[in-house]
Formats: sequence, C-alpha cells, structure tokens
Amino acid sequence: MYKLIRAEKERYVFQQLFNEYVEELGQYDAALLETADRFGDYLPDEFNEFFHSPAKRPYVIKEGKEMVGIVVFSRAVKDDEDDICDIYVEELYIAAPYRRRGIAAAVVEDYFAENGGRTCGMCVYKENDGAVSFWEDFFTQREIPQERLDAENMWFYRAGL
Repeated sequence: MYKLIRAEKERYVFQQLFNEYVEELGQYDAALLETADRFGDYLPDEFNEFFHSPAKRPYVIKEGKEMVGIVVFSRAVKDDEDDICDIYVEELYIAAPYRRRGIAAAVVEDYFAENGGRTCGMCVYKENDGAVSFWEDFFTQREIPQERLDAENMWFYRAGL
C-alpha cells in the first residue's frame, strides 16, 4: 500500500527522484538535460515553484519502506480562463523497479476521489509509449471519458472523472 508524503518533509528525496525523472524524460526532449544547475539538479526554477506556488501539491510516493516516486498535482487558479481542468497531474514518476504494480493508478484515482476534481489534465510526450499507454489504459479501464489534444511533441489529455 502506498502513502503520499508532502514533499516539503522529504525535499532531498523528492529532488533525487525528480532528477531521475528528468533524466528519463531527456530521451524525448534533450533540452531538458541542458537545464542542470551547478549542483546537477534539473529545472531549478520549476522545481522551486513546486514548493512556492499555493496551487501546487508535490508529494513523494512511498511503498512500504521505499520511496518509489513523485507526483505533483495542481489546482486550477480561480478566474483563470486558460484553465480547462479542475486538477492537473503536472508530474508523475514511478522509479522503474516499482512500475506496473498499480501504484501510479492508485495515487491518481485516490487523489481525485479525495479532492473532488471533476476534470483532470496532463501532458505526455508522444514518444513516451509507457506513459501514453498508462493514461489510455487508466481512462479506458475506468470508463472515464477523455480527449487527447495534439500539443506539438506532446499529447494533452483532458478527462472527466
């Protein structure tokens, strides 16, 4: 059984897992790998925003005694006409040895059930077959209506829960 831990309590672990995640995404967008700061941490501005934006909720995912992944949810900002979803899954990463165990699906499903989102959105690199397959299976298995919009090298999914 997994547990979500607020990333503020495990910032170092969150940073390490976030770096692994960005390195993995680098195969779909090489520019990501050029964002490391002098400490070797990727996307430092975006990373810090996770902890300073009131709309963002970063978590470390713990399974048993192991820290196995990260997730960042964000809420739509009131009166922002560009927001087309209630909640966004901004980042979702499960370390390779822990994939295909249902952890990611349980995290997303439980978060939406507990936080009352009616629509969710997320972007996925088109070439990231594992992530595309995960989201399409997630929606299909739960009979969740969704649309997939073309956003250059990514798919934007908007789903009704």
